[in-house]
Amino acid sequence: MDEILLALAVASVTDENAAKALEQIPKLRGAEAHSTVLLSRVDENVFKKLGVNLTCEPQYQTKKLFHG
Repeated sequence: MDEILLALAVASVTDENAAKALEQIPKLRGAEAHSTVLLSRVDENVFKKLGVNLTCEPQYQTKKLFHG
C-alpha cells in the first residue's frame, strides 16, 4: 500500500489523472475494505492512517511461522 501511494504521489507531478486520484484519497475516510489474507503491519497502518476500516480473513499471506 505505501509503495502504491508513493508511486501515485510521484506520478501526480506529471500525470493529471494521478493528481486527480491523489486528491480523492481523503474521501476514503470511513470506507470499508476487506482482505482475504492477513496484511502486514505496514499495510494495516496505511489503511489506519487513511481512515479505512479493514477486515481480514484469518489466513497468512505466506506459510512462514511468524508474520511481521
